[in-house]
This record gives sequence, structure tokens and C-alpha cells, in this order.
Amino acid sequence: MYWEYQIYAPTYAFGLGSLLIAAIVVVVNAAVIRLAAPMVSAGRATFGWCVAAAVITEFADALGHALFDGLLGAITAFALVAIGYRWALQTTGWGAVGMVILVAVVRLLLLFALMAIGMGAMHRGPMMY
Repeated sequence: MYWEYQIYAPTYAFGLGSLLIAAIVVVVNAAVIRLAAPMVSAGRATFGWCVAAAVITEFADALGHALFDGLLGAITAFALVAIGYRWALQTTGWGAVGMVILVAVVRLLLLFALMAIGMGAMHRGPMMY
């Protein structure tokens, strides 16, 4: 008899659910990029180019962390994401670095806002129908 942990078959996270989550992540990232783009001199700051930048930078981030581990991986990911912003949004070099920082700040603010909404919903108590 085989237990679940004894079977070492590779599992892949491909399916409709994971594609839907990836699409939501890309659209949210594109909206965040669109919010941060006017703060730097971005030549192509339309929503379409922001979607392209979101896809490129997600792959660049994953590639940087896959190539190296730890701090070197984080620095590599930072550089690759900045290059992705530079290419997709036609920013300057410092504008691309600023975009990485601005998008990180906007993501943190969005995270804190969603956390506050969740905490408020949690303290309201059960909903009565």
C-alpha cells in the first residue's frame, strides 16, 4: 500500500485556476505600474505597455531569484526588473530604478490597505443573513 508521501511524481501548477491567478496578478501589477509611471519620465505609460512591463518584470524577478540565491539573487532580480522597466516603459536608467522602488512602495501600501480591510471585516463578527 502506498501512502501519499511515498509517491514522488512531479506535479505542475498548470490549469485554469493558476492561469486565472496569473492573469489577476498581471492586471494588478499593471495597474500598480500605471499608478507609479507618471512619477518617473516614462515614454510609454499606456496600460498596454504597463501590462507588457508587468509580464516582463515578473519573469525577470523569477529569473533573478532562480539564477542566484540570497542577497545576490535579490540584487540580480532588482537589476533585471529595472532593465525590464527601462525597455518596456522607455524610462531613463534612474527612472527604471525609481520605478522598481515606487512599485514596491505602492505594492506595500496596497498590501497594508487590504490587510486593514481584512482586519476590519474580521472584527465585525459573523454576518447574519
